[in-house]
Amino acid sequence: RIGLIKSGSKNTSAKLNEEQVSLVINMFKTGTPIFEIACDFRVSNTLISKIVNGKSYKTQNGKKLINTQI
Repeated sequence: RIGLIKSGSKNTSAKLNEEQVSLVINMFKTGTPIFEIACDFRVSNTLISKIVNGKSYKTQNGKKLINTQI
């Protein structure tokens, strides 16, 4: 049963929208610590970690939003 649950910001219980995810990624790329990003967006460190490691909030075609090799 693949594809029944919407992922990323399309899920009705998503904590962040696509614009916020882009901001998270940009903040991470510029060296902002994960805990600080999490505080700014009032979400868990785990969620931010999943976003920057490509485990959550992937693009529509399933590719990672970020290349963690900075």
